[in-house]
Amino acid sequence: IKHFAYCDTDSLHLLCSEEELIDIPLDDNKIGYFACEGKFQKAKYIRQKTYAEIDNGNIMLTACGMNPHCKSIVRELIKNEGLKVFNHNLIIEGGKLRPVLTQGGTVLVESPFTLR
Repeated sequence: IKHFAYCDTDSLHLLCSEEELIDIPLDDNKIGYFACEGKFQKAKYIRQKTYAEIDNGNIMLTACGMNPHCKSIVRELIKNEGLKVFNHNLIIEGGKLRPVLTQGGTVLVESPFTLR
């Protein structure tokens, strides 16, 4: 499809309107149909379930394993510097909590989040 950008199991991210599609069943609720989840002017796809899309200045960010605080930092980076900053090996300090075993239990410690 010339308008295809990305898909997952049951969703499409397209570079056109739904009306421009021919012979692709679209419905958010019917089994066997696709949901059209992405319409945007710019996008960058790193890997499965890890992408950023910009639509009218609104930055939609999907990054498996990234917490909301880290996503807000990455959105701000993209807003200020563009999609070029959204790359493999992007490191956000304090971007995730990591369990550490201690005497008497487990403690969650802030650690860097690395986009892989």
